[in-house]
This record gives sequence, structure tokens and C-alpha cells, in this order.
Amino acid sequence: MQGNKEQNEAIVWNRGPAMILAGPGSGKTFTTVERVRHLIEVHGVDPAGILVITFTRAAARQMRDRFLTRMGETFHPVVFGTFHAVFFQILKTSCHYDSNSILTEKEKREFLRIVLHQQRAEDSFDPAWEEGLLSEIGRVKNAGQGLSGFQSDCVEAEEFRRIFEGFCRQIQSAGRLDLDDFAPAVKRLFQTKPGVLKEWRRRFPYILVDEFQDINAEQYEAVKLLAGEAANLFVVGDDDQSIYGFRGSDPSIMRQFTKDYPEAVCIRLSVNYRSRPGIVRAAGQLISENRNRFPKKIRAGKETVRETDEGKDGPAFSALSPDGSVRVGAFADEREEARRVAEMIGRLQGKEPGWSTAAIFRTASGALALAEALEAEKIPFFMRQRPNNPYLHPVCQDLLAYLRFAKRERSRGNFLRIMNRPCRYLSRQLLSEGQVSFPALLSACRTNPFLYGNIRKLQDDIGRIAGMDPFAAVRYIRRGAGYDRWLHELEGKKGEEYVKMADFFQQSAREFRTLEQLEAHIGQFGRSLEEAQKRERAKEGTKTVELLTMHGAKGLEFDAVFLPGCNEGLVPHKKSASGDQLEEERRMFYVGMTRAKERLFLSWHQKSGEDISFPSRFLRECGYREPWRGPE
Repeated sequence: MQGNKEQNEAIVWNRGPAMILAGPGSGKTFTTVERVRHLIEVHGVDPAGILVITFTRAAARQMRDRFLTRMGETFHPVVFGTFHAVFFQILKTSCHYDSNSILTEKEKREFLRIVLHQQRAEDSFDPAWEEGLLSEIGRVKNAGQGLSGFQSDCVEAEEFRRIFEGFCRQIQSAGRLDLDDFAPAVKRLFQTKPGVLKEWRRRFPYILVDEFQDINAEQYEAVKLLAGEAANLFVVGDDDQSIYGFRGSDPSIMRQFTKDYPEAVCIRLSVNYRSRPGIVRAAGQLISENRNRFPKKIRAGKETVRETDEGKDGPAFSALSPDGSVRVGAFADEREEARRVAEMIGRLQGKEPGWSTAAIFRTASGALALAEALEAEKIPFFMRQRPNNPYLHPVCQDLLAYLRFAKRERSRGNFLRIMNRPCRYLSRQLLSEGQVSFPALLSACRTNPFLYGNIRKLQDDIGRIAGMDPFAAVRYIRRGAGYDRWLHELEGKKGEEYVKMADFFQQSAREFRTLEQLEAHIGQFGRSLEEAQKRERAKEGTKTVELLTMHGAKGLEFDAVFLPGCNEGLVPHKKSASGDQLEEERRMFYVGMTRAKERLFLSWHQKSGEDISFPSRFLRECGYREPWRGPE
């Protein structure tokens, strides 16, 4: 056993409840594996009676492999599994479910649509809206409190109640389960069948739970029942890394654990062996702003290595930490930020060719500008979670149709796409041929002065657009031709998203002098996204950059990490800027920062589209001293 004092204290814990508060890079997997080994070799615990639960198959597989390597050739039947796998095994054994009982994602949507068609007189529904409803249904199931106090973001409260109850009835009548039903079903089984509960307690007298901060209320209640009065429950987690609130995870459960088990020992693993001292210090300053947390003082296990060449990163990034391990950059707009980050990645790869590199974003769509910049620099990248190709978005397709119609293709398809964006009250019955002719359109409307005037205005707009470069043309389409007026008539999230996509396309168009150049770029970028999805995850020693979200970065580490888009309104998101939601946003940023081993680059841009932007409050909390003009 070669752990530090804190790790060794956790490893030798034998019986009774224990909570291990394991900060980033503190060796929690090592500690958990060694504790299992210690139970077997020192205390003589039957390996088959030890249950180790985590949240992902990859984590369960990694922990099992580490354990088997540590134990050598001797086989020990310790059970390593996810909550879903363990709970399904219990249901399969005790309730006679099988794999056919589990709903696929496709089947869940089909059941939901049955209910929606019963509730609404509509033929089809927005897939993103359906996904939002399914996510909310899952959150209600996992919280274990029914519909009391739940507020849907998708529909009004009464309609959500009808949808939720109808969805549950559909599943139950079919004798099926979805993944969110596993924990509630196991809890009910244990509560109503004491004989079954007794058998499972006898089967697993020792329980270890990894990533305990990600647990939801129903999972916790089921685990407590399984642990019973013996309470040989060893939980490992970090409330500062609880970032799955949208799945029902609740960091307050960690504090509840200390109330449910007042006799529990609490051990803090407070040495970060992953990150340089400057990174640890900046991340600690940030997360200390959260109030609903266990107090901690994380310190670096690595020595301070001061950067002697302060100018090696060029003027783009300046040192934020005394040791130079944390750097920050401010740029004019998102495009310049992406270009400078890509250049910095290329420079870093040249100097440190063996380093792994990642860029981490609040959302998958945030990676698109950097993906384009990396493509321009010929730097290969990997995207664990592939975002939709932005150029296939309806707004980008509209603007492309305007450009093509004005400059080259007077086709019926292009005209149908643009004729009522903004609304011009034109009907497709006006079109009689495959190619569109303005003289023919004007002739068809000569008896209707209103439509005639609209067509003449469109004809004039198209004539102006034809003589412009792509950037000027897109700007005119939005302002002169009235496309932005149509965008602003859209409601809520859809309107915001569409305006953002128009800004994205306009900034892309700035880079090209002709429509043909823009189209060539769009085609190449689409192919790059396909290739990025097919690439294997970045391997150590390669020059492939990994682009991923803060949620997707959890549990990973890289030598160099970039966090672009550190703008107020992006992170924290403007709709999560207070209360518990703000604290979760701060935890996400903390997770992103603490993925870095050697270098951390933070950056923001001063303009988003036509709007002035401000640095994220999180930068200030890390020690950034740029004049603060954002929200207080």
C-alpha cells in the first residue's frame, strides 16, 4: 500500500458507513481499489459479497481492470457494475424481467407520441421538444417526489401532468420499463418484499459507491435499503463535481448522508496529483464561491515549475497564475478567438509533441467555430459528441438559398425557401415552371397591387444581393431584405437559436470573397465533421485535439486544456445565473478547469454577432483582473 495518509485512512476502513470526499486528481480510483483489496486480504471478506457501483460502463470496466491487475492471477468475483446494470440484475432475478422488457430510446419516443397525439391535435412534434419532455419525465421519476412542485420548461403544469401520467400508463400496460424506472422499481421491491430484500442483503454485505455526487434520490433510497442496519456503505465522491442536475442528480444527498449516518467517518482526499499548483489555486478560488458544499482545501501534489519564457505563447494569452500554468486571452469576436486558440494549439503541439490536448465547451455547438479554425490549420480533431452540422440548420439553408438564387440558381426550390422569409404573402401557385422568372411573377400579380409591390421589392433585393460579396450579401438579406424581422417574430428558445445561427453564418461568410468559395468550405467542413466522428479518441502522443463538453469531460484529464467562450451568458448560461443553477454552472466550469495537468488556457470574446459581450464572472473568481463591466 503506497497511498498518502488520507488515502491509507480510507483504505483500511473496515465496517460501517464512510464518506470519502475525493477532490480532482486525488486518487479516488486507487483508493477504492485498494480498499476492496484490503477487505479481501486483511479482513477476509468474501469477494463475491462486495458490490462496487459506479455510473458508467467505462468507469466500471476501468475499476474492474485496475482491481484485477492489482490482484494478479488470482480470480476474485467482486461485482463491479453501473446502477442500471446492478438494479436490472436485481429486477431480472427477483421480478423475472428480461432484456426485452427494457424500452429502447426509439420505443420511448413512440410511446410519448401516442400520448401527445391523445393530448394535442398535431400530426408531428419537434424532436428537440420531445427530448426535453422525456428528460423531464426522467427527472420526476428519479427525484422520487411525484409531480409536487415540479415545473416543466416544455409545457404548462397541468398538461405535463397529463403527459407524465399517460406515458407511465402506456409503459405499465405494456409491461415494460425504461432506464429511469429501475431505481424506483428496486426501491418498491425492497419495501414490499422483505424476504427478497433479506436475500440481497445477504448477497452483498459490503457496498461501495463511486461518483456518489451523481446519485439521485431514488438510487440513494434503494442503496440505503440494500445496506440495511449493518450499513457497510462506503461512498466516494466530490460535491464540487456534481454536474448532472438535469438527470436528477442532487449534491445535497451527500450532506443528507451525514444526517442519515451520523456515525459515518468522513475522510477528505485533499491532494491533487494531476494539476500544477497554479491550476489548483485558480480552481479553488472559483469553487469557494459556492455556498452549498463541504468546505475543502485542495493542495497540489506537483511541484511548482515556473514558466521562464513568459512570451512564448505570444501576445494572445497572458499569465494568470504566478507559475504560468493558467493563461487567459481576450479577443475581438468568436472567430478571432477560435483562430488564436487553434494557432496556440499548433504552437503547443510543436513545442510539446507528446502532450494530450482538449478544448472544452459549455455546449457541443460551442465547438463549431474552433472546429472550423482547426480545419483551416490542418490540425486533426476528435469530437466525442458530434454536434449537428450548423450549415444544415434551417437558417443557414435559407441564407444559402438567397445567395444561390441571387447569384446563380433561379430554381423553384430556392425561391420556395426564401419567398416568405420574411412573409410576403406569396403562394406557390404563382410558380408554373422549374426556373423562376420575375417578369412572369409580376405578370401573374398585375391585378393585385399588394403582391405586385412585394415581388418588385424582392426583385430589387435580389438584384442588390447579386452584386455583393457573401458577407455584405448576408448582412443585406438580414437587414435590407427583412430576414431578421422574420427571425424576431419567432418565439422563445427557437427565436434565440435562429438569431444565433444567422450570426454564425454571417461571420462564416466574412471569410470568403465568392459564393463558390463559401460553398467549398461548407462541403469540406461537413466532411471534416464526419471524419472527426470516425476518429478514435485522441491517443497519448498523437496530435489529435479532443473537442468535448464540460459534461463529457468528466473523469478525463489532458496535459493542456483550453476553455474558450468564457463569456457571461454562455458560462454561466444566462438562464442559469442565480441560486442552485448558478452553483451547478460553477461546478461545471470547475470540472473543465481541473481536467488540465500542465497548462490551462481560458479565453473570451468581446463581441457576439452585433452585441457587446463581457467576460464570465467565473474568470473574475479565478483572479482575472480585466476591468469588470459585466453583471454584478
